[in-house]
Amino acid sequence: MSQELSCSREAVEKMFVEHPKLLLVFKQTGCPPCEALGKAIEEVSPNLGDIEVAEVELGKGEMDCEAFADQHQVGATPTLVYYKDGKPRKRWVTTGVKDHDVKELLSLSQISSEEPVPPTPEPAGLETTGAPASQATP
Repeated sequence: MSQELSCSREAVEKMFVEHPKLLLVFKQTGCPPCEALGKAIEEVSPNLGDIEVAEVELGKGEMDCEAFADQHQVGATPTLVYYKDGKPRKRWVTTGVKDHDVKELLSLSQISSEEPVPPTPEPAGLETTGAPASQATP
């Protein structure tokens, strides 16, 4: 089961310290792909082992969350970022849930602790849904 993350600096730091394996789900209310992805994550979360899932709700006018999303290079929702030991290891930007997305989620515990994969802008041609975090509306 996922929890909503408060985006205050203290809450974020605590989350990374308490959960070395963390999947952040950046989403917005009223975003159909976000809602579908949320349902899929709820279904697979019991099989994620020691990976904590936390949701970051954008578009509510909370500047801490918008700044946090910008800091993590979230340009569209839904975006998922998997962190291991506080470093980003995997990133997804999706317009809908596909079988391979769920399989990838289930394989997260296999990702090594080697050099982190830095967040990268979305590849050209990748469909995205939702407004950029900095342009989200309440």
